[in-house]
Amino acid sequence: MTNAELRRRLRPLVGEVLKRTQNDRVLVVHLLVHLFVVVGLGVTAALQIATWPWYALLGMAVVAGNSLTVLGYIGHEVGHGGGGFKNRAVRQIVSHLGWAFSLFATPTVTRQAHNVRHHRKTNTAEDPDRRLSYEELQQYSTVARIACWLFPNSRHPLLTSIVGYSFSVFSYHNSILWHSIAASGELYDCGLTVKERRRALLEFFFNLSLYVGLWALSGFAWLMLGYLALQYFVGTSIAGAYVASNHLMHGRSKEPTSSLQNTVSLVVPAWIDRMHLYFSHHIEHHLFPSASHRAFPAIRAALKQEFPDDYQEMRFFAALRQLVRLPMGFVDDETLVHFDGSGATRVPFPVRALRGRPGAEADLPAAADVPVSAEPVGAA
Repeated sequence: MTNAELRRRLRPLVGEVLKRTQNDRVLVVHLLVHLFVVVGLGVTAALQIATWPWYALLGMAVVAGNSLTVLGYIGHEVGHGGGGFKNRAVRQIVSHLGWAFSLFATPTVTRQAHNVRHHRKTNTAEDPDRRLSYEELQQYSTVARIACWLFPNSRHPLLTSIVGYSFSVFSYHNSILWHSIAASGELYDCGLTVKERRRALLEFFFNLSLYVGLWALSGFAWLMLGYLALQYFVGTSIAGAYVASNHLMHGRSKEPTSSLQNTVSLVVPAWIDRMHLYFSHHIEHHLFPSASHRAFPAIRAALKQEFPDDYQEMRFFAALRQLVRLPMGFVDDETLVHFDGSGATRVPFPVRALRGRPGAEADLPAAADVPVSAEPVGAA
């Protein structure tokens, strides 16, 4: 059952809400509010950096970091066609403003990496959002040894639960930006044209100029640089926690599968869901990528009604605890190992056939944290 088949099954149930929210301009309101928060707090911190107590600056950075996340979600939704912006120039401006404080994430690169590759090739070898394989980790064994302290995994669960999600977003966006601009031909090269590479570079320098401008406004105070770094850390940690939970607990597939087979939706408190534009509804987003976030609760209800045994969801913090109990990379499609081949563990969500279909294969057990071998599979 493909995503197209799932959409046809669901459309009678959600068609009305999709149509009603299609041209919803509420994204503009969110954009203005969160831009005001990030810029307003940034300017205030820069002007008061020498006089305000550290705990006030800490609180401001946390609030601004949350708004940075929401701005990224706005850029993400608009990039998929959300908001109903018919004018291309207006759509590009809104998308760029959404991504502006994400620094290394630019609309041109994310459009190719996320919209084209990730959505069409989710959890396959061509998906840049996936985990690396054991063989790929071996190619960069020195980097992998360092990354195991930073990327969420069971080797250092306390440390990686603190820094891992920010590091995941930072390293991912860094990789796709510079590999794409350099046309490296590797996994993170999005295959941009020369014109697109130039545009992506200009977009990055625009983003960088915002950070440099705020730092300059403070007189290049080191404490202000710390404020900006903390703001970025908070924003990328929130975004990374969502994205890792949505995709990194699944098995790998050789061909694209449906969103019910390769994506997890999350359960978070209602007020956080509204503030984060229902990004927790990730199966819903993958099925209807251009839909308004306001349609996602109705799509979730329809999915649970039609596919109660196949809909995959976890509570947010349970998903985070699960992630830091897993090794780093794939040794086969349903087994994860550390960079040295040890700690083999089943993925929590193996790729399986949808239930109730004629000729469907028997379901594989969702064996979270089931060790299958304690022996390394190869030399470090």
